Amino acid sequence: MAPHREISTHRAYALVNGRRVHYRRWGSGPAILALHGSPQSSRCMEAIGRRLATAGFCVIAPDTPGNGLSSPLTVTDATTADFAEALLELADELQLGRFGVYGFHTGATIACALAARHPERVSALACDGLPDWSDAERQLLLEGYLPRFEPNWDGSHLCWLWARVEEQTVFFPWHMAKPEYRMHYDVSPMPHLHGNALDFLESGDNYRMPYHAAFTFKAGDWLSALTTPHLFAAMELDPLAAHLQRPGFNGVATRAFSTPEAMHLAFISLFNEQPGDPAPAPIYPRADAFGLSRGWVGEDRRALAWVGNLTTASVQRPLVLLHGAGGSQRSFSDCLAELTKQRPAIAVELPGHGDSDRRQDDAPSSVAAIGREIALACQRLGLTEYDVAGLHLGGQVAAWLVNEGHAVTGASLGLSAVDAAERDDWASNYAPSLEPEFDGAQLVRAFRIARWERLFYPWFKRNRSYLVELSSDLQPADVHRRAVELLRAGPCWQGAVTAEAEFDLISQSPPPAKFKLFAVDGDPRSTAAQMGRLQYPVARLSEQSSHWAKPLAALGYPLK
Repeated sequence: MAPHREISTHRAYALVNGRRVHYRRWGSGPAILALHGSPQSSRCMEAIGRRLATAGFCVIAPDTPGNGLSSPLTVTDATTADFAEALLELADELQLGRFGVYGFHTGATIACALAARHPERVSALACDGLPDWSDAERQLLLEGYLPRFEPNWDGSHLCWLWARVEEQTVFFPWHMAKPEYRMHYDVSPMPHLHGNALDFLESGDNYRMPYHAAFTFKAGDWLSALTTPHLFAAMELDPLAAHLQRPGFNGVATRAFSTPEAMHLAFISLFNEQPGDPAPAPIYPRADAFGLSRGWVGEDRRALAWVGNLTTASVQRPLVLLHGAGGSQRSFSDCLAELTKQRPAIAVELPGHGDSDRRQDDAPSSVAAIGREIALACQRLGLTEYDVAGLHLGGQVAAWLVNEGHAVTGASLGLSAVDAAERDDWASNYAPSLEPEFDGAQLVRAFRIARWERLFYPWFKRNRSYLVELSSDLQPADVHRRAVELLRAGPCWQGAVTAEAEFDLISQSPPPAKFKLFAVDGDPRSTAAQMGRLQYPVARLSEQSSHWAKPLAALGYPLK
């Protein structure tokens, strides 16, 4: 028996004709591109990716355009052919020669089109659930399956979203709750539904484009041009299994399977008989039009996401930026490109936040635990000396990094300092559970919290003594973006809020010669009462983060 091989996940970005493409990669050997269904992401390819990798292949699973963390196509009314060509461009960017292709549902249409258009590049094609729509089915899907997804002020769009991902496991099409459309699946477990909801939230209204392309796909047109070795299959309970007997598949071998393992073994056999070229080593991501690169650093399932530029010619030390609890690098997105013109700088996302890998079972709940992970990430990125600036909780972590000798100097943007008498109340009320619930209440809860955060501080004390003045209109899209940040952090947000409440910044603050305090206009954690807790000089920052580049570029100079 062959020895067991631990298969780890490598996550990366590729820049393809100006579009950012996120992908996951498992294993080594002949290359296979694996394409997810809609409205999901490469997250859903992990099981088959690891299975194929264990069999000796290198599996590369991109988020298809407009899904997950990949930019959408700029083509209006993109077709399956457009998605196939975009996939080929990714293969070229990753320097793949010949490769196998696997696709599930929507991904199967793209895989089939790519193999039909470019047989010289595709060694073998495996499709799990390729559709062959009738004209009536196509019309039904195009008329009702793809409503616009836009934030509403009250969060009701998230109620719709949860019902939508639930119904998709009960009826197909999901919007036709009639006996003839009832499927015989178990309703997916709540964590699975929650994962699909988060994938949908990443896509936003872009979810409609890949679906539209798949619904206008005509199997017969593509299969008649197919010369690549192939296997068209489906699970017996899949509503698309019946499509394998339709006219578009005339003369094409098809198979239905009762278990996923049996299907996977058949695909492995196909790819073994017709292997592609060995996949080259992963390629370091190129910088985008703003001079920024993106990536992950750390262990499998515990990697931290980062964005920035460490290669600038400036002689200044690199600057590491840390966001607050429940946030993401988006806190610095408006200033980072300008900042990196003046000094090397990266924004690192806290454990389980933003694009950092989720850690459902061991979310760090102390500033020291978070700080140790940030310090290790900086070490792995080759940063021997650096300055650090953080927003709120990020400022506490910055103070810890300076005190522990990891960073040379630091700064806090706003001040998180909770009185000892309030800490229990704060930790239990500020971050209620966002764990999946049967009715999707966690989605609306995140939206309501995101809205109240703009109106009161702390948000759970909703009386005029804690009122926060609005400096601009309360836009549903802004509240929605913050709600998505909270949902992505999930239990790690709770751990971060606990860490924030329990850290005694007043007694553990670095000496003023190594630490700077910024008050951000309009920030409830930057009031005179808050900032006066530390006996530091206070510099002011504009509420507009686009204005932060110049003062952050000077951090550490002349501080020593």
